[in-house]
Formats: sequence, C-alpha cells, structure tokens
Amino acid sequence: MNQLQVFNFTGKDVRVVVKDGHPWWVAKDVSELLGFRMASDFTRTLDDDEKDTQIVRTPGGNQEVTIINESGLYNRDRCRVRGSQRGVRQ
Repeated sequence: MNQLQVFNFTGKDVRVVVKDGHPWWVAKDVSELLGFRMASDFTRTLDDDEKDTQIVRTPGGNQEVTIINESGLYNRDRCRVRGSQRGVRQ
C-alpha cells in the first residue's frame, strides 16, 4: 500500500502514488481534469501496461483506485489540455 501525494494543478487536486520508483496518477483525478465524465471513459482504451489498480489510504479508509502511468497520462489520443505535461510536473 502506498501513500498518496497531492499536487494542485490549475486549482484542482491530483493524487499521485509512487510505484516501483515511478509516479502513477489517480485516474479519477486526471480524467476530471481533462473533462471526462467518468474515469472509465478515460482508461477504457489505455493499454494494460499504462494502467493498474492500487490500494491507498484515504480519510475514509483503504480504497482501491485505478492509477495510470506517464505513458497513459500523456497519450496523445486522450490529452485535451494543451501544456498539461509541463504543468503537472511543476
């Protein structure tokens, strides 16, 4: 189980976990930021190596969340926010 880190991007919180030394973004947060109605709409077409699930601690207890790696985050077919790559890394 990994600890969540929270980053603010354009006024919205984006949760990140570190898995195997690499950042993985919580799909729900990214999908909302990019204007998708549901995280499943965003992750449906991601390759298996671009998404996973992770148990994380939240104020409500342990939760299983879908996470996406950098490749999934910046997949050009899905990225609707121009310049988002630069902003998330800051």
